Amino acid sequence: MNPHAILKQIDVFRDSIATASDNRQLSQLSERLTALLNAHFPDASETHSAILLTSEMHDLKQREMKGIIGASEGRLARNQWTDKFLNLLIAAKLMVANESGENPKDPSIPQSGPVRAEAPLKLFLSYAETDQELKNRLDNHLTALKRGNLIDVWSDEQVIAGQDWGQEAKNKIEDADIVLLLVSASFIASEHIWKSAVEKAMARRAEGVIVVPVALKPVDGEGLPFAGLQGLPRSGKPVTSYDDLDLGLLEVAKGVREVVEYVRQQKA
Repeated sequence: MNPHAILKQIDVFRDSIATASDNRQLSQLSERLTALLNAHFPDASETHSAILLTSEMHDLKQREMKGIIGASEGRLARNQWTDKFLNLLIAAKLMVANESGENPKDPSIPQSGPVRAEAPLKLFLSYAETDQELKNRLDNHLTALKRGNLIDVWSDEQVIAGQDWGQEAKNKIEDADIVLLLVSASFIASEHIWKSAVEKAMARRAEGVIVVPVALKPVDGEGLPFAGLQGLPRSGKPVTSYDDLDLGLLEVAKGVREVVEYVRQQKA
């Protein structure tokens, strides 16, 4: 099979994800991808990743059939698996193009010279200290995007001893492609956050930076500068209002993925 045909088949897998309604169909897609990569690139890391994902989906199917996990836990696991599968498809396309030494006419593959993975988008996380646990849990939900080299997340926890916190935060927000404002009453009440993050982030919108308010906890946001921006979760419910906190955070992570894809298209 020539590289163009392989890339086309990978696109079919990507499009089929949207219509897959259950774990059986997802498992079939994973098995087909594994067979395709194993036939042409048996030693590639992407092939080994496909094998692991196929095994992971088989295990998930078995646990659901035996009633070991509940419906909400199953949905969360399926969504997380899907994120990893989509990231693998991206990596597989880049690998196929590089290994073939050709420059396939594909809109998602750069058309000049050897294909290289794009630099990750820089994502700035602004949050109140009292919300650090929620911030950490959200960061975990962004792992698929980070492992897919789609985003590089920065928060103030990364400031090391001897560095000027204010200057580091200023540098990072000025360099950011996306800013997430993790909104709570504590976040809004912090004068320090308002000056160091909110005002600077809103000012950078004129330069094309995407600012996304993330509703962590219920607040009265009327009249705030970011009140008119589309926030996350898209349901409008604060994350802590979900019966299952991870489902709320997953909705945020999925929304962030949409923003990342939009920004990458704009930069293409």
